[in-house]
Amino acid sequence: MTIQGFGADHVVSDKEKLFGWNEPGDRFERAMNMIKSGTSFQIAAERRAGKTSLVRCLMSECRGLRGQSVRAAPLPVFVDFLATKPRGTAAGYRRVMLEILKTLRGARKNGEQWIADTLSLGFREVSLKDDFLTPLDAMDDVRLLEALTDVRALLCDNKQSLLLFFDEYETMADVFYDDRANYFSAFRECQQLYRPMDGGIFCVLAGAEYVKDFAERHGSSHLNLFTQELNLPPLSLEAFKKMWEACLADSSGTARENVLKRNTDITRIHEMVHNPISIVPHLKSPDYLIYSDFNLKLLIPVAIKRMHCCFYSI
Repeated sequence: MTIQGFGADHVVSDKEKLFGWNEPGDRFERAMNMIKSGTSFQIAAERRAGKTSLVRCLMSECRGLRGQSVRAAPLPVFVDFLATKPRGTAAGYRRVMLEILKTLRGARKNGEQWIADTLSLGFREVSLKDDFLTPLDAMDDVRLLEALTDVRALLCDNKQSLLLFFDEYETMADVFYDDRANYFSAFRECQQLYRPMDGGIFCVLAGAEYVKDFAERHGSSHLNLFTQELNLPPLSLEAFKKMWEACLADSSGTARENVLKRNTDITRIHEMVHNPISIVPHLKSPDYLIYSDFNLKLLIPVAIKRMHCCFYSI
């Protein structure tokens, strides 16, 4: 049994697959307008709602715009602290610097000549051609913060912008467990100093918990710049139908044939996936014979909060 087409656990980076959010004036366009204006904001939604997919699509758009002009959009940097081990203040800042340097190296390879092969960061020479993990590992949290300041200076000298996307931002508190109240102050300072025309660093947070609530729980005021929120609601029936049609077109011939033969009621499925409790009595419905019994119970509750469906060939 193989998965065909979109998967409920897959992340997309093509805005055309952001069903329900990519219409003119909707979430994707609104987010890009805020990014172009240098506005910090939070992408807020429940777990498995597709926040990472939206972030990835925004990053792809930024890269595409920079391909036309390096001043058209910021350099996007994706930071996921779930993969950060070991933990601690230095490890957290090191993770951010690692992702920044990877992004700068990629931009350099793509022809952005304002980035030198060797950078002076935290009183160390760091080569983008070589493995920069070694010099980063040798830096403590103080030197890493100095390196962040040096990156900001490089950006401002060249009037370039860099955008840090902190995905599942709540996990930062676990990484910076020894400095929970103050760790974000460095990024807050970058944000306060940022001017789109002058360059620098700004941030976007993606998470399930609203920033105000999170900051109050952890006793930190350094997240108070994120007053604008972009909420991701459940998919409308119209958007769900578009998603379903795209998934079906991208599925195996067997799956398409099974769905068409059963004359699947998309409206009923939309209602069911938006109310997982109501799914149980319908698990043996002919509409769901296209799914395996094992994956059905996992897939449908997840699909409600994702923008993708998963078709299985049988």
